Amino acid sequence: MDNNKKIFSKTSIYAAIVGALLAFIVGKLFNPIFEFVFSLFLNIGGGFVQLISDATYKQISDGFSEQGTGVLMYVLIVVAVSAANFLREVFKNFCDKMINIIESKNANETQILPDKSNTSTRNKDAKLPTVKTVKRYYKALLFCTYFLVAILVFVYMQYAFVNAKIISSTNNIEIVSPFVSDQEYRQLKSEFHLIQNSNDYEKLYDKLQDIADKNDIKLKK
Repeated sequence: MDNNKKIFSKTSIYAAIVGALLAFIVGKLFNPIFEFVFSLFLNIGGGFVQLISDATYKQISDGFSEQGTGVLMYVLIVVAVSAANFLREVFKNFCDKMINIIESKNANETQILPDKSNTSTRNKDAKLPTVKTVKRYYKALLFCTYFLVAILVFVYMQYAFVNAKIISSTNNIEIVSPFVSDQEYRQLKSEFHLIQNSNDYEKLYDKLQDIADKNDIKLKK
């Protein structure tokens, strides 16, 4: 193993660039999948999921003020994925260097002190960690890095879901607007901004669907 191998190698930089490109492609092509997966998550049920569901539908009622946050979350995911790939290579290179140093030191001590009991005593007194410990730290750091990415991806899925519902609802209100009075139109807008949970959203959608059915028009999903 090369002792002079740099921690910030070309491979590390390459990993960061590839991570950014992959995050960009995934964000553009898989937003509908993110929305679908998050909707499945909300249908699981349970107290904790219900809290997330209610908070999500309240964000929908805020309208397009959420769009900026969604873009920010996407940027954070691009940065996080790039950083994860970059740190993975940095951690790996660092651990490889540490393992090489430890193995070289152990080999030198074995040559100087052929007695195994004396070698063991020297290793215990050494300040360098064992190879097993270095590998354990490496795995722990990787876990923390990818766990952070997983959290960011989950939050991004939530905002993809929120923005899709905002676009759908506002578009559908405008689609039926020629077939309702000004008072009914304002009422539909009011109901949209008063959404507190999935039931409120479904009631509004059903009302819009009834208007669409009566006038033979098609709503957007």
